[in-house]
Amino acid sequence: MSQDNTFINQILTKLSITIQQLFQAPSMTKKNYIDFYNHINKYFTSPEYNDAVLKASPKAQPKKPEAATKDNEVNDDQINTNMPSGQIYLHIQTTLKENLENIVQNGSYLTGADFLRFYCKAWESYQLTSRIINSLLMYINQNWVRYQRESGFKDVYDIYTMALKIWQDMFFKQANHSVTRTCLNLIKCERDGEQIDCSLIREAVQSYASIGFNEADKGSRHSQTPLSSLAIYKDYFETGFLQETQQYYEFESNNFLANNSMNAYIKKITRRLEEEEKRIQRCLHPTTLQPLNSMLEQVLIKNQCVGIYNEAMQQLMNENIKDLHLIFKLVNRIEKGNEPIQTALERQICDIGLDIINRTSATAIREPKTYIEAIIDVYMRFFKIVDQAFNREHGYTTALDRACSKIINENAIVQGAQRSTKSSELLARYCDIILRKGNRSEQNEVEEKINQIMIVFNYIQDKDIFQKFYGRLLAKRLVDQLSASDDYEESLISKLGVI
Repeated sequence: MSQDNTFINQILTKLSITIQQLFQAPSMTKKNYIDFYNHINKYFTSPEYNDAVLKASPKAQPKKPEAATKDNEVNDDQINTNMPSGQIYLHIQTTLKENLENIVQNGSYLTGADFLRFYCKAWESYQLTSRIINSLLMYINQNWVRYQRESGFKDVYDIYTMALKIWQDMFFKQANHSVTRTCLNLIKCERDGEQIDCSLIREAVQSYASIGFNEADKGSRHSQTPLSSLAIYKDYFETGFLQETQQYYEFESNNFLANNSMNAYIKKITRRLEEEEKRIQRCLHPTTLQPLNSMLEQVLIKNQCVGIYNEAMQQLMNENIKDLHLIFKLVNRIEKGNEPIQTALERQICDIGLDIINRTSATAIREPKTYIEAIIDVYMRFFKIVDQAFNREHGYTTALDRACSKIINENAIVQGAQRSTKSSELLARYCDIILRKGNRSEQNEVEEKINQIMIVFNYIQDKDIFQKFYGRLLAKRLVDQLSASDDYEESLISKLGVI
C-alpha cells in the first residue's frame, strides 16, 4: 500500500471513529479537535496529497448526470473517487447514513412524547456532530465542493448541508407527521392548563427550521452553501399549527360567550393573546408571530367586534379606565379599530362638557372663575381617560381636542352673548383674577393654574381678542401695582408668547 493511501486511510478511519464517538457523546475536547484538525491540514498540505491529485485518472473525471439522483444524493458516478477530497466526502456521507440508520431503528418502537423526546435528542446529537465534522473539513468545502458546484454539480453541497439532506431524507420524511402531531397535542394541552415540556417543541421546531434550504439556490455555481429556507418549517409545522389554533379559538370563543359576559370575554382573550405571543417566544419560530396574530385578531376580535364595541360604549359611559384600556389594546390591533370609540368619546365629551358649561351661564359673565374652571375640570376629567385608557393615541387626543374646541367656542354662554369672542374675554378676566394681589393661592397652585390657563388658551379661536383683553388688564395691574408677582406675570407671558 502506498504512503499516500496509508495517509488517507488513516484520515478515513479516524473520521469513522470520531463520528461514532460524537453520536455516542456529542462533544469534543479542544485538544482532540486541534489535534485532528492539524492532522487533516497536514495531509492536505503534504506532497502525498499533491501526488494523489496529480495521479487522478482523467478517465475518472466526473460526469454530469442527466437527471437528479435519488434523494439528491451524491454517488460515485457523479464525482471522481480517485480524488482524495471526493473519497473523504463520500466516506463522510456513508458514515453519517450508517449511524443515522441505527438511530432511526432504535426509535422505531417509540410513540407520542417518548418518540418526540428521542427525536429531539437525536437531532441535537446529529446536528452537533455534523457541525464539528463540517468545521474540521472546511478545506474540502472551500476547495473541492466549490469546484464541483462551479462545474455544474448542483447536488454537491458543503458537508453540513449534505448532512442535513441525509437527515431530511432518512429521518425527517418518515418522522415529521408524528413529531408535528405530538407538538400540536402538547400545545393544546398547555392551552387547556396542563404543564408541558416546552423544550421538546422548541427543539423540534429548531430542527424543522434548520434542515430547509432554498431549492432555487441549488443551481448556483458561486456558493457551496445554499441559502437557508423556512419552507420545511412553514409547510410541515406552521400550516397545521395555524389551522388547529384557529379551530381551537373559534370553538372556545363561541362557547365562552354563550356562558359569560362580553366584559369577561375581553379579559379572557387579552390573556389568550399574551399567552400565544409568549408561546412563540418560548417555542416557535419568530416568523410565525405575524400570521398567528392576523388569524387571532380575525377570530377573537373582528368576529366579535359588535359585542366588543357595545361593551366599549358602556364602559365609556361609566368612565371605567381599566376596562377601556383592555378594549383599547384589542381594537388597536386591527385597522381602523379605534374609530368607533373615538367618535363615541368625542360625542360624550361634547354632551357632558356642554351640559356642565351651560349650567354656569347664569353666573359666568359675573364670575369668569366659575366658567373657566368648569372648562378645565371637563378637560382634566377626559384627559385622564385619553391618557390612561388610550395611551394618548393620536385619534383619541384629536377627539378630545375637537370636543374641547366645541365646548369652549360653541357653548350657551358664547351663543347667548352673540359673540364668538366671549370665551377669550372671560379667559383674560380669569387671568386677571389669578395674577392680582389678594389671590390666596399658594405658589405651586398659581403655577398649576397658569398651566391650566394655557390649556384653555390653546382651544380658543379668537386669540387676538384674548390678547387685547389680556394686554389691557395687564397694563392696569402694572400701573396700579396690583400684580401679585412679577415672576407669575413673566411666566404666563412667556408661555403665551403673544404679548
